[in-house]
Amino acid sequence: MYKQGSGTILYMGSVRSQEGSTPKAPYISAEHALMGLARTTAKEGGEKGVRTNVICPGYVKTPLVEKQIPEQATHRALMVPANVLRMASTGRFDT
Repeated sequence: MYKQGSGTILYMGSVRSQEGSTPKAPYISAEHALMGLARTTAKEGGEKGVRTNVICPGYVKTPLVEKQIPEQATHRALMVPANVLRMASTGRFDT
């Protein structure tokens, strides 16, 4: 990409790349590290015509997320699933 003077690096993060959450310190740390990597490659690559972006979706309805809803609701003292969905930017699960 540097040789041709253009290109795009696209990382896949999550909403947790931008904000914290409990009780997931290792996962959140990795997500924040991804953002740091992306910011650094954006600065380094930008000078050479290479763009860097991170896609950070909110909640996506997967088996893992469905399994975590009761745990998160209990931890955050929320009702399931209405208040959990309110935490998603769209107010619904993306599938």
